[in-house]
Amino acid sequence: MKLKSKIFYKLFGLMLFGFLIVFVIQLIAKNLFFDTLYINKIHDRNIVEINEVAKDIEKGHDLYMILFQRDLTDIQAYITDSNFDIIIEEYFPDDFEVEYLSEGFTSQDGVNYQIIEESDGNSLYTVYYKELTNGNYLVFEQYLSGLITANETLNLIDIYIIIGMIIFLLPYTYWYSRKFSKPLQEMNVQVNALSNLEFLPPLAVKSNDEIGALTKSINTVSKSLEKSINKLKDDIEFEQYKDKNRRELIASLSHELKTPISALRAVIEGMSDRVGKYKDRDSYLLSSLDYLHYMETLSKDLIDAINIESTTISINSYKIKDVFDQSIRFVEHNINSKNQSLSSDIDDCVVLINKDMIQRVFINLINNGSKYSNSGATIKITTSILDDTLTVEILNTEAYINPGDLTHLFEPFYRVEKSRNKETGGSGLGLFIIKSILEGHQSIFDIKNTVEGVLFTFTLKIDTNKSLQ
Repeated sequence: MKLKSKIFYKLFGLMLFGFLIVFVIQLIAKNLFFDTLYINKIHDRNIVEINEVAKDIEKGHDLYMILFQRDLTDIQAYITDSNFDIIIEEYFPDDFEVEYLSEGFTSQDGVNYQIIEESDGNSLYTVYYKELTNGNYLVFEQYLSGLITANETLNLIDIYIIIGMIIFLLPYTYWYSRKFSKPLQEMNVQVNALSNLEFLPPLAVKSNDEIGALTKSINTVSKSLEKSINKLKDDIEFEQYKDKNRRELIASLSHELKTPISALRAVIEGMSDRVGKYKDRDSYLLSSLDYLHYMETLSKDLIDAINIESTTISINSYKIKDVFDQSIRFVEHNINSKNQSLSSDIDDCVVLINKDMIQRVFINLINNGSKYSNSGATIKITTSILDDTLTVEILNTEAYINPGDLTHLFEPFYRVEKSRNKETGGSGLGLFIIKSILEGHQSIFDIKNTVEGVLFTFTLKIDTNKSLQ
């Protein structure tokens, strides 16, 4: 059975049972006490009234005027002699007779009374009489026949009330059970979805009670779990990406080393056997050193690339101008040797970086710009700030890169300069290392040709919590 049906039947049953209990108690109390309480209340009033009316009559006031003034229209009253014969005949027919005996009366506060029930059982009245000072009697008759009709009417009304309660309870109980169970059903759907790692839209919080608090908790758990799983997916994808890069790096390395190793082996074997042109050992030893130097550079850059990819980058706050100034010391000689100039306009702000790695980015990019620019060229370094982001631009004037090469520059071992010459070519890992460093800093970077030359841009995060000292 569904939760809504259970709530409906239980709530309807409890409320109906409660109403029936109240109805039964009311019915029992009415049948046991209503007649007695009602008659006693009327009786006490009549005892007081007949004494007051008797006083007014003895003062000479008219009986029926007194009854009218005291609003005793529900009482039939008259004055009789000692034999209970009516004295004031003009108000009654000639054949009117008083049909009760003087025996069996009870006395209270100077008033005699008797409750009389007629033989048909449908008429009930009380007779009161009080002796006046002149020997006559003041007689009251209080008819209670309406009491039986009132009881029957009340019993019928009670039945209608019970039927009305049932008619009211059915839609109300259905509405309330639906309202109470709907949030629980929605939470059940949400929890089942969470168990299957499916994330539905947040539940609407419709109350401030325990159900509302539980709804908020489920929304919080869902949001946190979704965030954690997305982070886990991103971490897995990033690890897969790094693993793919490592495999590609190793595959590329084997290809890169194959040529210089084969060439070096041929040179050394030729020199060892004194065959052909390799008889001149001194000349070819220098060539062998070039191959060894290239492989040494390649190995060092490869180790750096693997270390950068495998290491968690530690981030701290540094002034970007200080980092740049320290980087310039390592590239000044190369720039001066080619009669080139360096122009810089660096904002003095605090950024969140790994100092050594960003220094390496500056050094590699400026050295590359110097290496592939003509003598007399200018390398321009500028920065700009937007919100909490610093953008660094490094422009190599009078330089140009073939558009077909631009899309491959960040691939490991890719070189615009195809030779292995240590003066004009590198290992092909420089921009790949820069790419790894900047990705570790969550930087947005790009390289493109402009009218002035080749422009490399990258972004760094500004530390908004620290001001310059």
